[in-house]
Amino acid sequence: MQVFTWPGKDVDMGEDFDDWRLVELQQRVELVQNFDRLCDKIVSAYVDICKNHRITEKEILIPKTIKVLEPVVRFFLFLSYRSCFSGCGFHTS
Repeated sequence: MQVFTWPGKDVDMGEDFDDWRLVELQQRVELVQNFDRLCDKIVSAYVDICKNHRITEKEILIPKTIKVLEPVVRFFLFLSYRSCFSGCGFHTS
């Protein structure tokens, strides 16, 4: 037995149940009843949320790593150059 549906088509529409065994019919009834109970629970939960909650706006900050262009620090390069030659007897000032 293969079951398939598409939007707008009723479940088991056009199904011929004469060929089904009693066990298969009982399983189908149990499946449909379980589905109905689940739908009832979903509707109840949705109604409860609608009655007891409200939508508000909240600003949240999301950390995000981005690439930025930074200037090269030339003072640091000057100090590095100066320290290289300070022990060699060269004047860098």
